[in-house]
Amino acid sequence: MITTTLIMTKSPEEIFYSTQQSFSGFIEPTPETGRMFEAGGRYAVVPDSLRREPMKCRDIIVELGCGKGDKLIYAKDEFDFDKAVGVDLCFAEKVIRGNQECEFFSANLNHDWPFKNKEVDLLIAMMLLEHLFDPFESFREIKRVLSPSGRAFVNLPLVTSIKNRLRLVFGQIPVTSVPYGRWQAEGHWDGFHLHYFTLPSIYDLAANSGLKIVRVSSVGRLNRVKNILPGLFCNEISFELRHGD
Repeated sequence: MITTTLIMTKSPEEIFYSTQQSFSGFIEPTPETGRMFEAGGRYAVVPDSLRREPMKCRDIIVELGCGKGDKLIYAKDEFDFDKAVGVDLCFAEKVIRGNQECEFFSANLNHDWPFKNKEVDLLIAMMLLEHLFDPFESFREIKRVLSPSGRAFVNLPLVTSIKNRLRLVFGQIPVTSVPYGRWQAEGHWDGFHLHYFTLPSIYDLAANSGLKIVRVSSVGRLNRVKNILPGLFCNEISFELRHGD
């Protein structure tokens, strides 16, 4: 008689993301938080859009991969949204700020995102989608959850920067997060980045999902120069998505 022992193991996703730090709580915005929304900051594309074209519907703002939540709280208060929802693996339990004006919780964003169709007025996902398994599904989910007049602000690394082109010329591997010399010691491949992007590939992802890119913003110093040829000068790019139909 053969006896079979069933061994419960973690899924590949659980193992892959298990090194992420977890905590309970959030951090209130600081002056440093506000600087992230200024010219050259990763979030500068958000005020640039909202101040040029104010939104009529400001019911809910969502940030995926929100970290400890300070940028989301800043954006909610600065741009007068009724409710904010932050999603990040780092949250060990659901936490609430105020009278449920801000909610933070953990979710596996490789599967259906925890929002209803057309529920989100403004979506932020900074340096997140390159960590998820399927970029095509991620862009389809952006399309699904955005309200008819909704806007999404996404940041992605570019593999086409001049530094990476030179690395390839000299037989080195491209880097979009952590310097290659630290990968072995830190136990991860390029800061857990699963995908590399070019500007044309981002435009294709958007178009194939029924979205359009209406704004592109460089990140870091000399951002005005970088905006001339972002595909060559930028290590990362922030952009705005809206419904394409």
